[in-house]
Amino acid sequence: MPSVVAAWNGQCTDQQVQKALRRKMVGLGQLSCRMHSEFFNQPVHPVLFDGKRRVERALISNMLTYDFPEAAEVEAVREGIGLVRQVGLYGVAFKLFDPRHYNSSLMVSHTYDVSFVFIRSSNPHLDGQLVNVIPLVLQEKSNLGCPYFLDTPEIDLRYYLEKWMRRLLAWVKHFYLPGLEYWLYGDNPYSNIYDHYAPGNARARNKIFRDLCKSFVAQAESWKAYCLNRDANNNDPFAYYRIAIQNNIFLPTRSINPEESPGGDDFDPDDPDRDWLAGLGD
Repeated sequence: MPSVVAAWNGQCTDQQVQKALRRKMVGLGQLSCRMHSEFFNQPVHPVLFDGKRRVERALISNMLTYDFPEAAEVEAVREGIGLVRQVGLYGVAFKLFDPRHYNSSLMVSHTYDVSFVFIRSSNPHLDGQLVNVIPLVLQEKSNLGCPYFLDTPEIDLRYYLEKWMRRLLAWVKHFYLPGLEYWLYGDNPYSNIYDHYAPGNARARNKIFRDLCKSFVAQAESWKAYCLNRDANNNDPFAYYRIAIQNNIFLPTRSINPEESPGGDDFDPDDPDRDWLAGLGD
């Protein structure tokens, strides 16, 4: 199965906006990490960056700096990678709970982290850039003594939470970062779905975020049930359907391959005929 990577980038120099967005994402991150910890019996927590500690040197992907002018003070160190100095990092990154890690035949590769971390720098080209912070081994010569590699935020989804992620990124773009650019089956999908709300409408912003959190839990719980039951029923040709019905997993309209994930392209947690939020509380 091909990978489906969601990627996003943007720049925001308003530290109050950064703070407000981080507060929301910390809440989502705590929810996701709690589900991951309970399911895998492996404690994980959101990674917080407070912006106070300066990073003397960090490697940075040219995907973030390719259109910078020569005076942007990014030193080229090798093809595709530059070096920046004296930057701060502010925001949060967290592991997006994905129960498919439970079963090797459904494991996905690449990154599982959602990152909303901003660079803080006196350099106007770098300040406010969204990055994914990847820790490096200091002793490795090729890392040039840098503790981090700063890359474009992205996450490998492949049939899991794809429409949910589009709505989450559209929510971020509409209410916090109008300059946010993202890709998931196309450029900025669903970016206009909240246009009938004013960007400053706090009530709508908070209500939509709460619903996004509940939808995340509902979908993750369905995938949990599927993954837990899959091995025990892999010799039963009808088990896929039975498990799906028992756990309210949407089946695709195309033919079913037992190796495929539940839902596929037709999986729509936002179907108005289904109340995904029922019984989840306020």
